[in-house]
This record gives sequence, structure tokens and C-alpha cells, in this order.
Amino acid sequence: MGAAAVAAARAIHYTGAGTIEFLVVDEQFYFMEMNTRLQVEHPVTEMITGLDLVEWQLKVAAGESLPLKQKQLISHGHAFEARIYAEDPYKDFLPAIGKIIYLKTPTETSTVRLDSGFTTGDEISPYYDAMLAKLIVWAEDRTSALQQLTAALAQFQLVGLQTNLDLLTNISRHAAFIAGDIHTNFINQHQDELFNTAPVTDIIQILATLYIVLQQKNKVFSPWHEINSWRLNLPAQQKISFNHGDSHLIALIEYVNNACKITLQEKIFHLTKILLHEAELQVEINGDFYQATIFYAQPALYILVNGQRYQLTYADTDNADFLQASYNQQSHLTAPMPGKIVMLYAKTGDQVNKGEPLAILEAMKMEHTIHAPYTGIIKEWYFSVGDLVSEGAELLAFDEVTKSK
Repeated sequence: MGAAAVAAARAIHYTGAGTIEFLVVDEQFYFMEMNTRLQVEHPVTEMITGLDLVEWQLKVAAGESLPLKQKQLISHGHAFEARIYAEDPYKDFLPAIGKIIYLKTPTETSTVRLDSGFTTGDEISPYYDAMLAKLIVWAEDRTSALQQLTAALAQFQLVGLQTNLDLLTNISRHAAFIAGDIHTNFINQHQDELFNTAPVTDIIQILATLYIVLQQKNKVFSPWHEINSWRLNLPAQQKISFNHGDSHLIALIEYVNNACKITLQEKIFHLTKILLHEAELQVEINGDFYQATIFYAQPALYILVNGQRYQLTYADTDNADFLQASYNQQSHLTAPMPGKIVMLYAKTGDQVNKGEPLAILEAMKMEHTIHAPYTGIIKEWYFSVGDLVSEGAELLAFDEVTKSK
């Protein structure tokens, strides 16, 4: 492929920085396109050659000669690049926006590189590309490089908005990817495994419960609300509840001197050596040590442990309505992401059939088509072409047309 790329550039007398892309099918490769610039994957080339292609690009722009000739270029080892995006893979990769509550990235070394311009506290808006960072790793061979990628992804912690980190981690750990059985239909072929979120285990629920209790204890100053082991004629007990999807998780925590025990559906866990420092929680559960990074942004609780990311919704047990709240999926008549209306297919008063396109919403270089969920009549559009809408905004009034008997 390298020789073919050089031949293509020479054939058109190209002298600037550029990228030629190929598709590989059954060990044969085919020309796809050429970009007259460095592509987002250029760090992979830099890692296996030890060269700074951006520096070379600037030298060419300044009229200088390239530092090396083609025959002097040497590649060594193997590199991977993972692009971290603000998007929701579980909603057809729709862009996500929001504030980065917490960001901790892998430690950069001579074999681990991170290209990013974001930090904790930054707001991700709908006006730019959704890519947050590029994680690039290098090793002597593919197996070692992939192991390093998986380890680096496990160290990447981002809280506050939806990203593709879980999907990237699942891909790097997938048996077919490890074996090199890769093709353009890879995600579709293995979507059941790749989009399978890590289950909320008893340990995750215990860590979440303990974090909430410790935060309550730290923030309560009245002696009548102090959370400790003293109760008049009763053991010190408290119920902590979470929502996860359609499930309600309830834990009963009981305090005994400087330790505590948690009961989950009649299973008892004993907790000792408890330490919470800012977002870092350490605890021994039935004699085994656990460590997690946890953040609470009401009502969401984010738990990061062993390279996996979990999100629970804290349910105040004093609020029955909140505990029984259902989390229905968004209607197709609301904006599934923040963006700009770029097309309206029908006008007020029109009748459209189920599945017909109603509008196109654009954000972060992606377009999403809003389809009619059923046959109906457009009563009113709430927005016009060119308007910006927020996620969840009602787009139009739409009355269903029922068949007369």
C-alpha cells in the first residue's frame, strides 16, 4: 500500500502533505480516496516511523526540502489509534453535549500518546466535531500494542456526557479483533457483544451505596441527622435506592462501630477499611479489596472501576414518586440531539404516512432524519429551517390519523 500511495502521488506530481486511503478486502487492497492534508490517523505513522509529520508539513509550506528521502524512511513496530468521541453508540451514534465533570487520561509515555484539547470543566457544544481525543499506542508487535491500547482505555476516565469509551474498550477486548479478523462490517457482525454494557453487579451497587452514605455523612452537620452507629433501642439502618434502566436496586446498610454491613436481597456483605478521598473510594468487601472513582451529578451517579463505566440514578427513598418514575424513550417527535434544522419535508396541514421523513437535524457534522412514528397530520411546526434546537425539544404538533371502522 505504501508503494501504491507513493506511485499515486508521483503520477499527479503532488508535492504537499497528503493521505491516500485504501480498502482491504480478502488480502487485496483498493484505492478509495486521497486527501490533500494530514488525516486524523497521522499519529499512527508518526509512532511507527519516529517522525513529526506536522513539522514536515510546515517545512514544505516554508519552501524547505523534506529531511529524508522516500528510500530513507523506515517503519518499526505496530501502532493503534482510538478516537474518543462525544457520542452515544447506543442511540445510533448521535452526538452528545454537556459539561465534562471529571477527566483523567492515561499517563503519556514514549509508547502512549494522547492528542486532546479538553479538560475537566469544559463544555462540549453542538457546533464542532464530536471528537474529544485521540489515544495512540505503540509496541514491537500487534499483540503487545493491542494489550497496551486496552490498558490505556481502562485508565481513560470521563464523566459528564456520553462517549464511545465503552464501545472502544469492548472492541479492543473482542476475540475477533484480537485475532485480526477485521472488516468494514465488523461492528454490525458483532454488535450483540460490542454493545453489551457491563451488568451492575452486587459489588457495583455496594460501592454506589457506600459512596452516597459517606457523602451524606460528610455534608450533614446537625447531630439529629448524624449517620453513625447510635440509635435508641434500634440498630442504625438506612435504605439506599438506585434506578438502572427499568430496574430498582435497593440496599439496606447497617452500621456497627467503625464498620458496616450491606444487605442486598438477603445477601450480606461486610465492609471494613473504608476510605473516601474526594472521588476515590477504597473498601474491603468480605475480605476483598476494591477501589473505584465515583462522581455524583444529581441525580446520576457515575462509577468507574476496573476499566468499566457504570451509571446509576440515585433514588431518594423519601420520594415515592421518584422511585416509581418510569424512564420512557424519547418520542420520535422530539429532537434526539441538539442541532440545527436543515430541512423540513412537509408543511403545516400535510398528512404524512408512518415512516416518512419529516425533518433533518444536523449537529457535529452528522445528519439525523426525523420520521413520522405513525400516519398523521402536521398541526404546527415549532421551529423553522435554520433554527437551533436543544435535545428533547418538541419539534411539532402531530395528530395521529386513525382508520374509521
